[in-house]
Amino acid sequence: MPDLLVPSPDVELSRWTVNACDQHVHDSSFWDRTRDRIGRSPSSLSLILPEADLCHNDLPDRIHTIHRCMEEYLHRGILNSAGTGFMVVNRETSRQTRRAGLLVAFDLEAWHQPDQQRFALRPTERVVEERLPARLSIRENAAIEIPHALVLVDDPRGILSNALDSLTGYQIYRTILAENAGVVSGTLMQSQDALEAIVVCLESLAAAANPESPVWCIGDGNHSLEAARRHWSHLRTALHPGYSAHPARYLLAELVPLQSPGLEILPVHRGFSGISMDVVMKGFEEVGLKSESCNAHELQINLQSDHPRWIAGWTNSDQAWGLTFADFCTDGFNDVLDEVLFRLLDQFPSSKIDYLHGWEEAASGGLTSSTIYLRSPTPQSLAEAFRSGHVFPPKSFSLGTPSDKRHYLEVRRIRHPTSGEPQSANPT
Repeated sequence: MPDLLVPSPDVELSRWTVNACDQHVHDSSFWDRTRDRIGRSPSSLSLILPEADLCHNDLPDRIHTIHRCMEEYLHRGILNSAGTGFMVVNRETSRQTRRAGLLVAFDLEAWHQPDQQRFALRPTERVVEERLPARLSIRENAAIEIPHALVLVDDPRGILSNALDSLTGYQIYRTILAENAGVVSGTLMQSQDALEAIVVCLESLAAAANPESPVWCIGDGNHSLEAARRHWSHLRTALHPGYSAHPARYLLAELVPLQSPGLEILPVHRGFSGISMDVVMKGFEEVGLKSESCNAHELQINLQSDHPRWIAGWTNSDQAWGLTFADFCTDGFNDVLDEVLFRLLDQFPSSKIDYLHGWEEAASGGLTSSTIYLRSPTPQSLAEAFRSGHVFPPKSFSLGTPSDKRHYLEVRRIRHPTSGEPQSANPT
């Protein structure tokens, strides 16, 4: 069980909790509104670095300030222990759907243990390397971690869903989320019966999986996982043989059934600039992708339906095309698409690729001149990919709209407390 910290009762939760750092990357006004709303109140915003700010030149100073705020919040009692137990998180999203999850500390050491590798928390997408240094710098000297990662488990029989719905405990927090993002509440399970039921549930999910398949797969938070994994891989080599109890060995994340009705799986679109329309179209043709002229509205309606005419599409200014393979084969489309785009990046060094969440952000174009729109993957297709161990290209899918992402709230220590304080228990 992870040893969780939550804001003290006098902290206003609606100001404490904010959206994930990798959202609204092209909408600085969102983060400006967030700062205005919070003012000088204690907030998780002080503990994260929005990726909208990665272009700023003062990142070392900002990261140092984040570390200082972590220490201050611990010292001033702004963060307090929630008690020993499992936290069940219930989220009512902006789309009026419900998503239930369980906070779990996943063992990063499983990567290094041959008999446990199947149970290691596995990535589902490759990372964007330029987004990792800041994340890694924050974690390397952080006293605490505050998660936005969602971990998926294939649960077709509803083992986890039924357990989360039936267990009762003590509600630790409940708050309305800003920007019409819904409501979130956390219930701590402490009774022996509840704890045993959760352990049996997790063991049942692992036992039901294919013996060759990964069990726990990152849905949102591939960059968080990679930063934590790299940090632990470096740290473990410098520790004495008792390193197994070190809290940085674990990554806190929320475990959610892949089949949850409140889990909307959406595509992440690609914007690009610095490449002419004719060059892009030729690049598609070379890998068997055919462009059919259409209008942007027709493209959106088609890609958001079950209609098989186009598997993707793209726009340039006021022109639009639907994309098909010559043989309508969609397997591995994201890999083919990224192969084309990165080959064009190599040919045109001044060009760039951007990742856009949702149709509104993609239609605005961000900082790009053309946009490739993708279809949403299905839970079934993701489950099959996870079972095979397939790792998608960066930013291939998204769990919900930006508003429905996991918001920051709970905290866990990833450094032993200072001398004189009791050491954290080893999470399970």
